[in-house]
Amino acid sequence: MWKNYKSKDIYFLNLLIIIIYCIVLANLKINISDQIMFSTPDSQEYLNVSNEIFNFSVTELSDKRPFLYPLLIMLSYKPMGVFGLWGLQFLFWLVSINLIYLSVKRITGNRKISLTASLIIALNLSYLALTLHGLTEVTTIFLLSLLIFFISFNIDKKHTLFFLHVCLLLVSLLTVVKPLFFIPAILVLFVILPIFYLKQYISRPQYLTWLVISIAPLFFQMTIMKAKHGSFSISNIGSTTFRAYILTQGLYKNNYSVLNKPSYYEVQKKALNLSSMEAASYILKNKTIFLNLYFNNIKENINASPTFLLFPKDFGHELFARYMKNVNRIYYYFHILFFLPVVLSIFSVLRRKETEWLVLMVFSSFLTYYILLSSGISFWQGDRLVISSLPIWIFLYSLVLKYIFDKEKKCIMAGYCNCRK
Repeated sequence: MWKNYKSKDIYFLNLLIIIIYCIVLANLKINISDQIMFSTPDSQEYLNVSNEIFNFSVTELSDKRPFLYPLLIMLSYKPMGVFGLWGLQFLFWLVSINLIYLSVKRITGNRKISLTASLIIALNLSYLALTLHGLTEVTTIFLLSLLIFFISFNIDKKHTLFFLHVCLLLVSLLTVVKPLFFIPAILVLFVILPIFYLKQYISRPQYLTWLVISIAPLFFQMTIMKAKHGSFSISNIGSTTFRAYILTQGLYKNNYSVLNKPSYYEVQKKALNLSSMEAASYILKNKTIFLNLYFNNIKENINASPTFLLFPKDFGHELFARYMKNVNRIYYYFHILFFLPVVLSIFSVLRRKETEWLVLMVFSSFLTYYILLSSGISFWQGDRLVISSLPIWIFLYSLVLKYIFDKEKKCIMAGYCNCRK
């Protein structure tokens, strides 16, 4: 299978993207250093959690930061320093671009679409700059690209337990890097598995061992949470983010006036101290305000400035930042432009019972819109909040283009044949 894709295109692509990386790195004001790698509060938290993963007497930050990315820091940064962690993230960056090229080529069979898809990722300078920062986005994009690659090359095995277990393992790994993916993991476990795979477990119970292995990362993280924090869960970051951002934003907006200008951080303290019932009640009473804030946050996050081309202060690159700001604006219009074709394509493959296309489109569209829509609860983080969706929506829109072109071609051919008759 690999031989079919090991062509001059692969060598050309890798040469080109390495040249792009070197040119951008040489022109950035930032460099590969501890100062830059751990310059953000979040990266410092990941570094601190890497020191406390196996130290159960320390419970400072592990309730918010799952174990896998801190573990990668421990394995790469501790023995080899900052170049170890940068090297790992550069490798993830490079491999993720190759995986998207191979995935799109596998499904579309179109060289131009495949090269374009991979170059869109390579030319996203925010993603490139993140290889210099100790944050989870590069690892997340790599794991998503790996998931896309696996599904693309094994879509004909979609009914097998092997397919389920590998997908579930990759979603589990994504969850213990970024808890955002806990909901997709739950959907696979409690919706997709019972509906499509339960009968196979009943007839072959020995495969339950592989199921347990595929969700072992989730159990390990939940064990850490139970041992350290008394909560059998993945992380508390979702609740904290919701309260510290959109709930605070709504409280602030509702209480702000010309005569009353409360401190934002005082309002945030109040939001963090509200009980779940109080928060839910307040949101329901002011649902119009919160809905407007939520959808505006999504729009702003997609159109956001490229944080890591402007940060740290005095290390930003204005030209690259303007370029990425414009690129993010183009992405925003891409999402609007492709929404209806995505929906219509899904209905079309459903009506025609094209199950392989249906699985690919539903999987990629769900994750695309799930990541974009979930960004609405937060803000002030630039394009970092939506960048994880990059490989998924590129794959999705490539699928839709291929499907529409093929359908149009068939219509043209059918019309030509009818004319001949």
